[in-house]
Amino acid sequence: MAIVRLMSKYGLDVDAAYEKLAVLADANSRTFEEALNAAAESLYKRRLMQQMNAARASINNSANARLNAEYNRGDSDGYARGKADHQVYYYCKICSKMIYLTPNSEAHQAMVNYMYEHGWGHKACHEKNV
Repeated sequence: MAIVRLMSKYGLDVDAAYEKLAVLADANSRTFEEALNAAAESLYKRRLMQQMNAARASINNSANARLNAEYNRGDSDGYARGKADHQVYYYCKICSKMIYLTPNSEAHQAMVNYMYEHGWGHKACHEKNV
């Protein structure tokens, strides 16, 4: 049917119609192959970008998790070190457990006044006055 249509459309004999059909088929197959290659390349690039974006997100999430873990560790270590170095307490006379004083509280001020009234001071300052 395609040969007959070519023969009538272009006024060709049978041999010329076969040659024309071969040229058209070859051109269409090249066009189809080029379109197929372009579609395959587009699909490849899309998948590659999806994989790259997933890898970036994974690396970013991992880095954020490590950063948060280090921040929390540093925060808790610093808090523990500060608490050990600077927390004010005394021992209960009855149960011997620590009683922590809140800085600048009434109990803290009473302790400061007691130490001042009883002559507490720097060791170096006491040594100068001897």
